Amino acid sequence: MSFSVEKKIRQAEKNVKIKNYIKAEELYREILTKFPNNIKALHAIKNLNIFNKNKPANSYKNERLQELNRHYNSRNFNTVITKANELLKLYPKETNIFIIQGASNAAISKFSEAIKCYEKILKVDSNSSIAYFNIAIMYDSLKLPQKAIENYKKAIENQPDYADAYNNMGSAYKELRDFENAFKAYNQVIILKPNHAFAHNNLGNIYAAQQMQKKAIEAFKKAIFFDDKYTDAMNNLGFAYINVDRFTDAYKLWNKVIDINPNHTEALLGLAFLHEKNNDYKKSIPAYKRALLSDPENLQIIASKISQQAHICDFDKIKNEIPKVRNAGLKTKPVGPMTLMPFDDAPDRHQIRAEVLIKSSVFQNFKSNHQNSIKESKRIRLGYISSDFRNHPVSQLLIRVLELHNKNNFEIFGYSLNPYQDEMTNRLKKAFDTFKEFPLNLYDDEVISIIREDEIDILIDLNGHTKNSRLGVFGQKPAKIQINFLGFPGTIGANTMDYIIADDVVIPKKYEIFYNENIIRLPNSYMPTDNTRMISNKPMTRKDHGLPSKGIVFCCFNNNYKISSNEFDIWMRLLSKIEGSVLWLKINNNSARENVRVAAQKRGINPERIIFSDRLSMDEHLARHSLADIFLDTFNFNAHTTACDALWAGLPIVTKIGKSFAARVAGSLLTAIGLTELITNSELEYEELILKLASNPKELKKVKQKLNKNLTLYPLFDTKKYTFNLEKAYEKAYENLLKEKKPANISIEV
Repeated sequence: MSFSVEKKIRQAEKNVKIKNYIKAEELYREILTKFPNNIKALHAIKNLNIFNKNKPANSYKNERLQELNRHYNSRNFNTVITKANELLKLYPKETNIFIIQGASNAAISKFSEAIKCYEKILKVDSNSSIAYFNIAIMYDSLKLPQKAIENYKKAIENQPDYADAYNNMGSAYKELRDFENAFKAYNQVIILKPNHAFAHNNLGNIYAAQQMQKKAIEAFKKAIFFDDKYTDAMNNLGFAYINVDRFTDAYKLWNKVIDINPNHTEALLGLAFLHEKNNDYKKSIPAYKRALLSDPENLQIIASKISQQAHICDFDKIKNEIPKVRNAGLKTKPVGPMTLMPFDDAPDRHQIRAEVLIKSSVFQNFKSNHQNSIKESKRIRLGYISSDFRNHPVSQLLIRVLELHNKNNFEIFGYSLNPYQDEMTNRLKKAFDTFKEFPLNLYDDEVISIIREDEIDILIDLNGHTKNSRLGVFGQKPAKIQINFLGFPGTIGANTMDYIIADDVVIPKKYEIFYNENIIRLPNSYMPTDNTRMISNKPMTRKDHGLPSKGIVFCCFNNNYKISSNEFDIWMRLLSKIEGSVLWLKINNNSARENVRVAAQKRGINPERIIFSDRLSMDEHLARHSLADIFLDTFNFNAHTTACDALWAGLPIVTKIGKSFAARVAGSLLTAIGLTELITNSELEYEELILKLASNPKELKKVKQKLNKNLTLYPLFDTKKYTFNLEKAYEKAYENLLKEKKPANISIEV
């Protein structure tokens, strides 16, 4: 039987006349079920609320709003949007409809549509704080923090005690790296609502970002006091404890978080990080795997896990996972740039990872108090800042340069970020004119204040993205010129670092776009050396080190994590082709040794042909290089200090040059010592050259003789000349500042 709208309307109107409003409403609703946009029926139902004395005013509207809420709670967001449009034809000024419609648009990421809904509220009520607040939240979601702030301010103008608006505005300022205004906003929240746990947590994050760990801990504790189930604040407190070496407290806290929420990814990561910090790979790897169960697609966790597996030479298991993490750290979730360097020879991605990390963790919106008040110094004040002023590769490489600095032209300051005491520290203290030690828990602002008081002209960062760095200090530009040097083989990714020290090999012209800094290119190699290093004359035999008396000894003293299955496959093929040869490795944990043995056997090589070195003093370590024949380099992350050690000890190194800084260092060193014939461009070339040298004793002898001759003829180990060139670079950078008022690329000619 066909459905007649007109017939139903006539029936309904008859029931209205006899005041049978309930039957009339049933008929109108029957029409709307079939034809939801029928204007007559819609208006008739609205009018029924006036006539029906037995029903409260606006009951139809309230029922429809309840219906919208039911759909919203059932996550039927598109249904809410459609039905809200229908209801607005009857109630075009009902703000509650716009609110739920806006929320539904937001729930399906239609943030611009949601803004339109909330803006319609303002046409009804131009002073609606909730409308401005919701519009601001949408701009936050669209990553437009400045527009969000404008709307939070309007919400506050109409409601001065709007604590949540202040809190969200603080987060928008934080997104803009405007910590000062973020700090003010969060404090205003606490003035209005002292028990606002979110604001205390947010304040803690501001303090933590500026290395103000004591204040951060206090703020996080207050957040937890006001909300004892606030797991994010507990997690943040755990990381603050880590930063002041309170590892047991962090461990207990993260376990408490997991008791409350077993799938709290950040707390699970915190526990994994603790095990990693202790070099406890048997616990760190399972901990990262557990964290992955809570967030299986999290590239940060996968990257951290495979990094730990690389430390135990589990390269066969991670081989297929490496392609997955090449996009890690390229968007909003940062990954430490060093983490993926052994797995990804891509300077463009290294740069993006550094930029993402800087944006997420370092305050860069500095107010320069130098550029307008530059005065020429009689002696240029150089400040070297590092957490590694001890027996560490950075100090081993740089110490002689510091001792040779021209004190007539330069005043040298050393800033130690990690107080230490050993023979190298004592030697360093004598090399600096002034040496200052900063405890780990010293605030960035205090470090900055000291550097500014010292009126440093050029501040040189020897850490970069490495352990215990203080990039937040450089983020506020305490020195006129800031330079990235030696500690980190890549760009810092910050707009506050003026220069990176390099050479034509590590950063060729075609790759310089992947470095945020201006490039200082030194002649020869960027790497400093100490040509006073002693090589032990203690008698050594191969037998003393478990090596065969005859046959080729291939060696690689690079860190475990630099070795991938690509290199290892080649090395095993070489062992299979060169009878009696062995591979001598510096493997620093038992799990790695066992995995290397298993990997060798899997490739048909007797594990006994893999020899593991013991720890020795530096002079004896240098001496034992003479027992080997060829140093085999790793690809994505070359030998750096270890290459320098090998060449100084007279051991030739064969490398494959890559694209990124870390993959070109050995090529730089070989170029500076006149052995470019040992630089290859592909894995095939690399394998063929090593095989050729290992199969031809005369050819190998010629290479060794050339290396020993070039030690004094070529500039790699001419530390005095290197220091002179480095000082010329500093002077040129200073001259650029005085004359041009800005940094620019610098090339120092021989």
